[in-house]
Amino acid sequence: MKVRLLRKVQAAIRKEPLQFGMERWFSDAIDAGHPIPNCGTAACIGGWAVTINRGANPIGVRHLGGKLCKLYSQEALGLTSAQAERLLYLEGWPRLFRRQYNHGDFTQRAIAACRRIDFFIKTKGTDNILRRKGRVKS
Repeated sequence: MKVRLLRKVQAAIRKEPLQFGMERWFSDAIDAGHPIPNCGTAACIGGWAVTINRGANPIGVRHLGGKLCKLYSQEALGLTSAQAERLLYLEGWPRLFRRQYNHGDFTQRAIAACRRIDFFIKTKGTDNILRRKGRVKS
């Protein structure tokens, strides 16, 4: 897992929450249903990973589409297939983060995604909570 790239993805998401969305790899204003600042294209976690890894902006890599984007983002982040499913798709997120994302405004969604990434890094991509002497460590 390439933590440095994940931290850069978090920074991009925090910098402009309106340019982030987990519904598609890349979205324009029509897809997203709201104006998108900067290049006019929003990206999900995987979309941002590919964008940053290629030194581009989201509109510059939007043409890749879903299958290629998954492959490139998985490779860029150094994830297994199972880890990619858990991180890159909202359905794979633990319920707490998914609920925070689904019920939040743009800023809250960005915060939920950054917390999701933190948890993913902390658990080394397993999403398992460490247990010590019967107590859950978070």
